[in-house]
Amino acid sequence: MDLVRFPRPRIAAAAVTLFCALGVLHQVMAPTLPEPARAAASVEEIAERLRPFVDDDDTHAPYVTLPGTPLLAWCWPESMETRMPPEGVPAYSGRLLLQELDEPLEVRFWMTSAEVAARAVTAARRGTGECGRSEGEALKDVSGFDQRGWRGVQALVTTDAWTEHGDPGAGATIVAARGGLLAEVTYAWPFEADGEPDPRVLRQGTASATAVLAAVGGNPAGPSAPAALTGPSATAAPARPVAAAMAAALPPPSAYGEDMVAWPRPDDGPLTHELVCQDAFFEQNAYNGAPAVSRRLIGEVSVREDVLFLRSEEGAEKARVRPLRYGSGVATDGGAMPCSSEDSRSFSISPRREPYTQGPWTGEIETFAVGRPDLHRKPFDHDSVVHVAVAVRHGSTMVYLRWQASGRPDPAAALRAGRAALARTLGALPAGG
Repeated sequence: MDLVRFPRPRIAAAAVTLFCALGVLHQVMAPTLPEPARAAASVEEIAERLRPFVDDDDTHAPYVTLPGTPLLAWCWPESMETRMPPEGVPAYSGRLLLQELDEPLEVRFWMTSAEVAARAVTAARRGTGECGRSEGEALKDVSGFDQRGWRGVQALVTTDAWTEHGDPGAGATIVAARGGLLAEVTYAWPFEADGEPDPRVLRQGTASATAVLAAVGGNPAGPSAPAALTGPSATAAPARPVAAAMAAALPPPSAYGEDMVAWPRPDDGPLTHELVCQDAFFEQNAYNGAPAVSRRLIGEVSVREDVLFLRSEEGAEKARVRPLRYGSGVATDGGAMPCSSEDSRSFSISPRREPYTQGPWTGEIETFAVGRPDLHRKPFDHDSVVHVAVAVRHGSTMVYLRWQASGRPDPAAALRAGRAALARTLGALPAGG
């Protein structure tokens, strides 16, 4: 289930807050990030500005909070639609290492409209009321945030389970907007049992988080970033703004079927977006420091669209094989299928993975149909689910598309429909990168 992959507090938290009212007199180290004159005009430019600080050590595969994870994810939402960030827009997720901090910053940025960004901040502000409800957690403070042109909310939570051994820790998060830029920055750190979070660490985390926001948002005296899909001029950014073009090229939800809406919808309750498979790829570190566009849709069918813009063709190929190679279930001659063993016992059409080419895109396609006697939901209260997934790349751009639907009454026909739907989407995407 997409939303149950919340990071543990020790790896989820990371950035910011609070307050001069704590009476801390100690100086903080001046963060090393520059503050450009203008706001970043694309997620490619955000990636370029933050690249020197990305924790890109593949030896330990750093966990990165995904673009589609709820805002303030470590405050468990009461409903699926609570605090969901915008989907289908250019986004950036990264784990940053700054010399003045002992722990990394987790940062996420989205380029959307000013109205959507403001609504997300309001939702995050309401969501702080859900913090500290779990056993062993306490909401220490919430305040407004107004720094370097960014306005939003900041929250500080402590937990008794920052480590696997039950050691306490604190997590602080800022959710803020500057025009059409939406940001979340999180910072976490441990403290001694029966103690309190070190206010010096808190101040340093706040200063560093603010510096990251300034590096992306630019000088507050200058203009804020343009809307997500308008794109900058040819000379506005050091990298091509292909993410905005890719986001604009995604088909309308109705292209996939009836009643298609962004997931989650209010009546979904605790149900999963993944009808038969877990996308283990999305728990990997491919998103770290990479501009991306991600969208999930639900209705007559279930759809996932992910586009990543990697730094190299080698990195794009490494990301491409993850969703089809690193699952948790059935072994095949090409690796493990991303399907649980419970599902895998009742394939009505056996898993098949084969080369796939369409236009400039090359990679693989994966298909199968699996029996599911009762999924406890409409319209998927049937005895068969079909799965079609395409993982391809062109240059350093990687695309993963997944389509799942009822196999009734003819799974083979449903598979053909899924292949056709993903082919139409892939054919509409610009081959950037």
